[in-house]
Amino acid sequence: MRLYVAVAVCVLIAMLDGFDVQAIGIAAPVLFPELKLDPIHAGQIFSSAQVGFVAGALLGGALSDLLGRRNALMSGVICVGAFSLGTIYTFSFDTLLAARLFTGLGIGVVVVNLISLTVEIAPTKHRAKIVAITLAGLPAGGAIAALVGHAFIESSGWRSLFLVGGLAPLLIAPFLLLIPNMRPHRQKQDGVGREWLHALFGEGRGISTMLLWLTLFLGSCILYLILNWLPSLMTDRGFTVQFAHRSSAFFSIGGCVGTLAIGAAVDRFGYRSVLPLGYGGVAIGVVGLAFAAAPASILTFAAVAGFFILGSGYSLNGLAPAYYPTAARGLGIGASVAVGRAGSIVGPLLGGYILSGGIASLPSGAVGVLIVTVPLAIASGAIAYLLTLRARML
Repeated sequence: MRLYVAVAVCVLIAMLDGFDVQAIGIAAPVLFPELKLDPIHAGQIFSSAQVGFVAGALLGGALSDLLGRRNALMSGVICVGAFSLGTIYTFSFDTLLAARLFTGLGIGVVVVNLISLTVEIAPTKHRAKIVAITLAGLPAGGAIAALVGHAFIESSGWRSLFLVGGLAPLLIAPFLLLIPNMRPHRQKQDGVGREWLHALFGEGRGISTMLLWLTLFLGSCILYLILNWLPSLMTDRGFTVQFAHRSSAFFSIGGCVGTLAIGAAVDRFGYRSVLPLGYGGVAIGVVGLAFAAAPASILTFAAVAGFFILGSGYSLNGLAPAYYPTAARGLGIGASVAVGRAGSIVGPLLGGYILSGGIASLPSGAVGVLIVTVPLAIASGAIAYLLTLRARML
């Protein structure tokens, strides 16, 4: 019974984080003109949350091993709630930048500890499935924000999104006290830096760590290239703004279903059999999305792409704990999530570079942006396969 309560609370927290991530994009068309932000400042606002996330993932991993999984998770949830509420009171570029930076930091702490906590409370034979169920809350929350965000703004203004995104985590945080605080025994080392290096690269873990970081980086690059550019690519092809938002919602819904389905498949057939096929599905989804012309086909391939991109990526996060000792598991997961999330900065920049004609051999416009993800997906699948060869019973 305690497992079900823990998973339910973690899923709710993941949904709220996914809601907040999407909320800034939904509010942007109203919020940015109100604050008189130009495109350069707007881009910095979006990037600030990602910078905060990377810092939060590193901090969250260290806090997880020091304070325990639950306590670190609770600190991240409170941080997200407080600074999401703080977004309501922003009145300038600087105040909004700070609010989004610290909200992103809180989300980084939360995601790392959601993974660490669910890995340790889940039975081994259902571990991938339970991690997938928890992380499925992220795209589910994003889909909810995409579907209802405009209604919130039209009825109550953009601040209503961040009111919900701020109050809800603070109300849920006390329920984390129902979950035991997993706090691993820490062995004494000669200095924190040496301890961290040993945890990540000692005892033959160096190659596994580098392979894990690389495939997470490539997967994040693919995800955020499409997540950030998909609405703009749809409008550039002549579709309405409403259809562009609908395509993003289908992408998130497909990702939610894919996270659950691929997580279940991993538990049944193993990472080695499932992940390479998952990244092959990414290539199929984005090629279909690039060349589909009919609205129904575009929405279908958006869902297919989301299914495999998020499903494969989140399942890969569940693989990370297999490489690190319990006492340093939070650090290992935190470093992996942080390095992987760096792809969320590179991916959107790559999309803009292609749209500006930076890679002459690629087709122009939306097709070129989507097609460039195909070799990235193939490389991710190959690296994921090599990674599983280095872990036992995968």
